[in-house]
Amino acid sequence: GVLQAVSDFDMAAGRDRFDGEYDVLEAMAAAAPGHALSLSLMQRDQDTDQWKRILARAEQATMFMLLLSVFQALLVRYSGDSDIVVGSPVANRRMVELESLVGLFVNTIALRGDFSGDPSFREVIARNRSHVLHALENAEAPLERVLEKLNIERAPGRTPLFQTMFVLQNVGVGSSSLICVIDYSTDLFLESTIVRMAEHFEALLDGMLKHPALPISQLSLTTGNERAELLSLGDGGPALA
Repeated sequence: GVLQAVSDFDMAAGRDRFDGEYDVLEAMAAAAPGHALSLSLMQRDQDTDQWKRILARAEQATMFMLLLSVFQALLVRYSGDSDIVVGSPVANRRMVELESLVGLFVNTIALRGDFSGDPSFREVIARNRSHVLHALENAEAPLERVLEKLNIERAPGRTPLFQTMFVLQNVGVGSSSLICVIDYSTDLFLESTIVRMAEHFEALLDGMLKHPALPISQLSLTTGNERAELLSLGDGGPALA
């Protein structure tokens, strides 16, 4: 039937993108997911949003590609890996036969981030632009079928191929704010850890926008509060609570 029709090209493209070894984010896969909690942690103003759009246009990339690059770079800095795979949902109505059907047609695509050679932000965006466009061109290949072809070993409580998802949604016409929401398992992470993760994402975003030619490894994750704490310790200041 229509819903089972997947071209050999789609499946071959999916296998090629994820052939070989890739890294598993152990911190995200250490235990079975527990109760989920959603936190809205970051909101950026209009000026910063316009700044990001200018850079995205200069690199011939979309806002999704830009922010995906920052998110993957954060996971690289946390894990020390250079090969990061992130999942993302996409609407799947490109087939003419599906246009008149009612229902939700969504597939999950796996986006592989190549950070080999300690690239700069500009280099990462260029690589991700190619990867994202290629993934979207072959988005009709069901992820489950791709996983079957890859023969990935499966473990209880851990999703194969990727352990994190990245989603960019437009919240309203005329809105220029960027709001960061993190859904996470409370069995894996403390709320304070996720808050700090959001702060590191913001620090890395700022660093990448200000210094897009610097290698990712040279960009600071240190927030203003963390810097103040470190200075206090270095100066022999009062003990921190």
